[in-house]
Amino acid sequence: MGITPSALRASRTTDYKRIGWQARDTRTFDARLARVLAFERLPEDEQMLLMLTYRERQHQEEISKILRCSVRKVAYTLPQARKHLADILDKLDIL
Repeated sequence: MGITPSALRASRTTDYKRIGWQARDTRTFDARLARVLAFERLPEDEQMLLMLTYRERQHQEEISKILRCSVRKVAYTLPQARKHLADILDKLDIL
């Protein structure tokens, strides 16, 4: 199946079908909601650490000032928080 010259002239090099508006896939939405609920199961300090690191893109030095702890504690707690979140997601069969 090749591209015809008329399709090239009309700038149609793909065979996509236009389907218009569709309702959001409920499974995708449910999975997103489940991830939020899993995040809320974390202790508050781990939530804050993950939010500052990944959403706010703060450096460990800045996070340590915000959370009033040492940079070393931030460095040790971050992998634990990620593992804790992964465990919760795994238990919910989302990961």
